Amino acid sequence: MQNGTHKYLTACVLSVRVANGAWTNWTPEKETEFLQAVIDNGGNVTAAAQFVNVSHSNVYHRKKLDPEFAAALEEAIQTGADVLENECRRRALCGVDEPVFYQGNQCVDANGNPIFVKKYSDTLAIFLLKGAKPNKYRERVSSEVSGPDGKPIQVDSKVRVFSVPDNGSKPKSVGNADAD
Repeated sequence: MQNGTHKYLTACVLSVRVANGAWTNWTPEKETEFLQAVIDNGGNVTAAAQFVNVSHSNVYHRKKLDPEFAAALEEAIQTGADVLENECRRRALCGVDEPVFYQGNQCVDANGNPIFVKKYSDTLAIFLLKGAKPNKYRERVSSEVSGPDGKPIQVDSKVRVFSVPDNGSKPKSVGNADAD
């Protein structure tokens, strides 16, 4: 409370432009619904804003103006990313049931039950491994530079030495020196 006014009492009169260009009030209920939508959408602010019919630019504007909202939004984004990571892990390790189709029709067993096949995601497993053990599974790239016909590149080891005056005039050459 500040000066006897609760933060959400003032939030109730905060108007924001919704996706269709109209204006609406940013209520505590809308904020709760929005933050839950951020989590449910894997941390995607734009999708969450569309879900609650608020312009995503207004979300970012409010984030600039309200540090408490900014902190809550950041927490929702991180929680959403965790939810997304857990779903990737489930699909990689447990798989998902996909229906089997033949000539455009879903296949069924002798009892008329749909037939499913378990599909696992090797790609998601690879990304999870890269994240969990980056030193072991990171991409390794090396490159070599050589001269013509694979021979070493010849480097001129002479360095020209200049004296730079403090008065702003042009630098003057004072000779050559061998580079080490």
